Amino acid sequence: MLKILLKTLAQQQPEIKLENVKKALELVDRSSIDRKSYHKNRSYLDHVVSVVNILLPFKPDEATIIAAILHEAFPNAYHKIKEMFNHDIAELVMTIEGLRSLHLKSVQEQAENYKKLLLAMAKDLRVILIRLADRLDNMSYIQDLPKDMQKNLADETMQIYVPIAMHLGIYNLKTQLEDLAFAYINPKAYVSLENDLKEYRYANDLYLNHIHQQLVKILKNNNVKAEVSSRLKHKYSIYQKLLAKGKSTLDSIFDIFALRVVLGKLDHVTEQELIGKCYEVLGVIHRELVPIPHRFKDYIANPKPNGYMSLHTTVLGLGTDDFKKPVEIQIRTKTMHEESEYGIAAHSIYKEADNKYLEKMQWVKSIVTLQKELKNTQYLNKDLQYEIFQDRIFVLSEEGKIFDLPVGATALDFAYSLDEEAGHRCNQVKVNGIQVPFDHVLENGDVVNIAMQNRPNPKWYWIAFVKTTKAKTYIKNWFKNLTDENSKEIGKNIINKNLEKFGLIMDKDLSFLKKYGNRQLNLNERNEILSLLGRGELTVNQVLEKILPELEKDLRLVRSNNSFSNKKYVKERVLVTGEDNVPFEFCACCNVREGDPIVGYVGRGKSVKIHHRFCSELPNHNHDRLIEVSWANVPKQLYAFEVKFKTRPGIIADISNAVSKRGFIFIQFVYDGSDTIKFLIQAYSTEVIDFMNSVILAIDNIVSSNYRVVDSCTDLSKI
Repeated sequence: MLKILLKTLAQQQPEIKLENVKKALELVDRSSIDRKSYHKNRSYLDHVVSVVNILLPFKPDEATIIAAILHEAFPNAYHKIKEMFNHDIAELVMTIEGLRSLHLKSVQEQAENYKKLLLAMAKDLRVILIRLADRLDNMSYIQDLPKDMQKNLADETMQIYVPIAMHLGIYNLKTQLEDLAFAYINPKAYVSLENDLKEYRYANDLYLNHIHQQLVKILKNNNVKAEVSSRLKHKYSIYQKLLAKGKSTLDSIFDIFALRVVLGKLDHVTEQELIGKCYEVLGVIHRELVPIPHRFKDYIANPKPNGYMSLHTTVLGLGTDDFKKPVEIQIRTKTMHEESEYGIAAHSIYKEADNKYLEKMQWVKSIVTLQKELKNTQYLNKDLQYEIFQDRIFVLSEEGKIFDLPVGATALDFAYSLDEEAGHRCNQVKVNGIQVPFDHVLENGDVVNIAMQNRPNPKWYWIAFVKTTKAKTYIKNWFKNLTDENSKEIGKNIINKNLEKFGLIMDKDLSFLKKYGNRQLNLNERNEILSLLGRGELTVNQVLEKILPELEKDLRLVRSNNSFSNKKYVKERVLVTGEDNVPFEFCACCNVREGDPIVGYVGRGKSVKIHHRFCSELPNHNHDRLIEVSWANVPKQLYAFEVKFKTRPGIIADISNAVSKRGFIFIQFVYDGSDTIKFLIQAYSTEVIDFMNSVILAIDNIVSSNYRVVDSCTDLSKI
């Protein structure tokens, strides 16, 4: 075992002095530490060798390896370790020793646990990496412990170590720790899920292989060289999704499997050029398949606080003729993939010169601030493990029960804090005896009372103003958890309301959905479009513009011959988050005409305020309350952009960020590594595109940006 470890070190990291590693291992072997009482038939030497093996993919430096070997063998032996090795290793070992007492006790002591971790991390991130590896090895042999110790260790792992791994972006360790802890926190659920997964894999292996090969073929036909892999989500993630949905079968999960496209490193191709290729691949996938709006996430232009970068999109069109489900596709470079697996450690944090990467990580930058604030934190709830802490307010029910909510929570958040049904059925809210709108912001000491109606009737636009994760999740899940039949029926009714304006109605074969943009949909796919519409993941105008191309031409003609300045006429033509039954009103500050770019604002009244997107009053509004609105039945046009620039790091991401932040999805994206990119997007009006163009031109190093209207999804690489 030792020979294999030393041989691996010599091969992978020849710069490490093996004689120092041997000396540390020999010290441990001669030490009197006894781990048999902790893990049967395993010596401490077995443990530290395993810890080092866990660390090896992170390319640890010599000090990290030696500290990992010595981290429990020599407590309070700073001077001895410094004398035998050096100050750096002695400091690491002593800091790790200080974290050995981390255990779940009272709420206040839990806050102290986080404070210790944050301080240690601020001092040296290698300490946390060693502790995570140490915990992973201990959890791997947890079956040797008494049952009460198993549960305690699993709880500590889930509530202390998993959040730290997540915040550092070390998903490789996070997912392993989660699954190991899950097995002992809820063993019945774990075993049940494991059995279901075995059956699911057996039933879906052919399907997974099929969609994998379909994507490989699509990329090959478009001359894209990339590694494609498919995966099921890890056990604890699946379990959490089932809980959130209130479901028991794996088939009910929207994105249980995903495809990953990784662009490898190429000679003479920079990382910046590869980033451009990611967007090009995104354009290929959106051209060949049907992208689901609002499921595209650009973590390249907008990385997560832990540094995670990737493009995520969900598409329809992969699968067999009789079975097609939405599939998530992740697109990233090899460098991004390594960072997603190993987080901050992928950037050689052991080298001083590479610490610039830390500066880009919002969470790591705020460590010192966080630990100071934790000093005075008294109230930590279950969300602590992911949010560390949050400012709170305390409100009361009429019965005098105290409710703990985040600052900014609304009256509707209070309803959902009671339970899911109370939120869905909430019909009226009184604060301190006075009736208030659902978006009324609560304050400390408010007494809140709600009245409920007989049936649940949540609105999608509520998401725009509720503050708590619980409320947002309940609202989203209500729409997602509609039965297929219910969601299809809702989707069909939404479409029919709009078709009636043209004297049309959807038949039982859903013929209007047969030709969807450039694709021919089978009956299952047509039903899936209705389900997505019913669950709020597609808006009706997004569907109509795909299925009624001839009607779109008529609408353009009508629009060009009318000013639509009569607000009574346009009132029926506005959709709020895809719904046509949400009360709204036009603001006097901007003279909105049909077809103008518009945005909604959820104010204090009972209706959504409709503004011109470029209204001078908008900068004075809270942007968290802005909401998607659109003109019903007014079609979008396709615009092909060509942007020339002087090459610099980050310019592709800057352009993508500028476009995606304004709600556009790339239908095509072409970048050949030169000084030009081309992309295709849709918009309701040229005015919006003019503004988009001016935003692009304002980006540093942009030389020119031009666009033109195209009638179909032209292959941009050929123009």
